[in-house]
Amino acid sequence: MGQKKYKDGFALIMHRDSLGDPYKWRKPRIVFVNSMSDLFHEDVPLSFIKDVFKVMNETPSHSYQVLTKRASRLAR
Repeated sequence: MGQKKYKDGFALIMHRDSLGDPYKWRKPRIVFVNSMSDLFHEDVPLSFIKDVFKVMNETPSHSYQVLTKRASRLAR
């Protein structure tokens, strides 16, 4: 895909280094949180999901879009 983050194809990788990015943006943005993944995949640790939601809660000037096929895990 030509992007460094996708060098391992669709292997499950948490990009913790990207969690700080929204704090740096001065202008509001629309953020597609996981366009190539599912945040609620069973192998994604709950601690990482909580970290993502913490960032979203602390940066309310941005609009976040999170898609999932795992609504039952989202509800939990």
